[in-house]
Amino acid sequence: MVSVVAKTGSGEHRRVAQISVGNAPRGGVKFTAEGRGFVCSTSQNTISEIDAVALEEVRRIEVGHGPRGQGLLPGDKYLLVSNSGSNTVSVVDLELNVEVHQIPTGRDPRHMGINKSGIIAYVCVRGDGYISKLDVSALADGYPQGVAELAQIPVDLEAHPYSLGIDPSGRRVFVANTQAAYVTVIDVATDETHRVDVGSTGGRGVAFSPDGDYALVTLENSSTIAVIDIETLRVTRQIPTGSGPRGLVVAVRSPAW
Repeated sequence: MVSVVAKTGSGEHRRVAQISVGNAPRGGVKFTAEGRGFVCSTSQNTISEIDAVALEEVRRIEVGHGPRGQGLLPGDKYLLVSNSGSNTVSVVDLELNVEVHQIPTGRDPRHMGINKSGIIAYVCVRGDGYISKLDVSALADGYPQGVAELAQIPVDLEAHPYSLGIDPSGRRVFVANTQAAYVTVIDVATDETHRVDVGSTGGRGVAFSPDGDYALVTLENSSTIAVIDIETLRVTRQIPTGSGPRGLVVAVRSPAW
């Protein structure tokens, strides 16, 4: 089930609907500019499309085994899906509503990020401890079979990279590692990596401050958010949260960091 929460009054929110989808939905819902929503059903090897107006599932698209992460290409014609069970990334054509290609990866690919130009995708390969750098430029020409892996950027076999985010300037990729007390930072121009000590294992979600000056990483095991200065790559503070934080989003009108 996917729950729908709406604002029902001043300072009041409540669940207004539940949408039945495939088994074990994961990774949140990704929406196109036109409002088509997609969610992975990990145990059913499908992605479900959700109608955000009718609040219902409208179709299921078969992909690889154990889909977990998604990435929408600019223009919303293609969706990438990481299949943690079959060790592949699916390319889904959203006009045909069908999987059109699978790209092999290492063990247990998870969450991903796609740069603004839609040329490069970065995928966390959790089981083998690296980031798969994919050239997805062929999709602009409607050629899914042209998607190829450019590099395997090492993190650490025991770090288990889980999710990542590309900073707003497009210069660096920040990787949250579940089993390492550091965040891995990739220089986009050179693929060189740096480690930022965050003081705890359990990295899960990555987001950025509205001004683009700070990376924010949830640390599940310490119940905090690490705030990292993007220029100096230093932790400026730790923000306490509730127990076991994972995903996070940042409001556009956030206070100064």
